[in-house]
Amino acid sequence: MIVGFTGTRRGLTALQMKALAHVLHDDAIELLVHGGAKGADATADMLATTYKIERRVRPGPHSTSWQEGAEVMPAVENLLRNRDIVDDADVLIACPSTYQERQRSGTWATIRCARKRGIPIRIIWNDGSQSEELP
Repeated sequence: MIVGFTGTRRGLTALQMKALAHVLHDDAIELLVHGGAKGADATADMLATTYKIERRVRPGPHSTSWQEGAEVMPAVENLLRNRDIVDDADVLIACPSTYQERQRSGTWATIRCARKRGIPIRIIWNDGSQSEELP
């Protein structure tokens, strides 16, 4: 299974990180695709490395946060990068910083893109709780 990941550059709460670690500790995950931004992307990359999950980085123009050994694609504008993450994925895991959808948020833009493309979404909220959206 290929998992796309999006999350806040502010970083994850401790409860989000614990929930994400639990979700990524799944033998069915073959590849994690993320945008290489600081914060949540860097944490997801580190966890994927820990669990020996292959990683593909789809960086934006200012992305710099991933560990060695990842497949790194050419950098593109952020909205295109978000679309590419979704297009690569069988499922999207999202860790937003807010409980309400926001405009001008890369995390929420990626969630909206996944909804339009009809792929399953798992949202890990600040308190570690999770919700799923199925197409």
